[in-house]
Amino acid sequence: MPALMVHLAAARLLMPRADTLFYIGNIAPDAVTGHYEKDHTHLRDLPLARREAELRRMASTAGPLDIYAQGVIFHLYLDMCWDRTHLLQYIEDRADWFVPYRAEISLVSALLFRRLPWADPLWRRMDDYDCSALPVLAGADGGAVAGLIDRNGRWHREQPGDRPSAAFPPELVERFMAETAEAYKTFWRDAAGMDVGFWE
Repeated sequence: MPALMVHLAAARLLMPRADTLFYIGNIAPDAVTGHYEKDHTHLRDLPLARREAELRRMASTAGPLDIYAQGVIFHLYLDMCWDRTHLLQYIEDRADWFVPYRAEISLVSALLFRRLPWADPLWRRMDDYDCSALPVLAGADGGAVAGLIDRNGRWHREQPGDRPSAAFPPELVERFMAETAEAYKTFWRDAAGMDVGFWE
């Protein structure tokens, strides 16, 4: 469960000229607020092999032109990759890890928002988008997604974004995003059984 700006920046690496709806899909699953409910809708309550198998099933059934669903699935894939690497390493020797972890990924998100010139305009486009007709995917309905965009757009604009995370420095995050976006292309082609990716 990395920061929202990690999801958006990785989505831009995967599909640089994507429609706003793809980016909304890439943060929509985090509109679920209940901790246990989010674990379920993010597939974290499944063993790793079953979690990956369920993502493959989702990728195989979502139409390549359903760009919102494709964004949601990439969000869940990126979370899976982060959880089994950087999150696992972070919590390994920490009993009370959640609060300091959230502080670290908040630093990551704020820094990316300030450093990436496209970030604020994208948040404003997402804020202007009418989410009312969005389907319920990964537990999040349109109203919850709109609320997530509004709250987090304002939050990012209020942050100084001038301090990197000690736990997740910029070079680690940048490498993770690039590697995950590239790996997803193979994952999706294999799961969907298609030679041409939806991002092309």
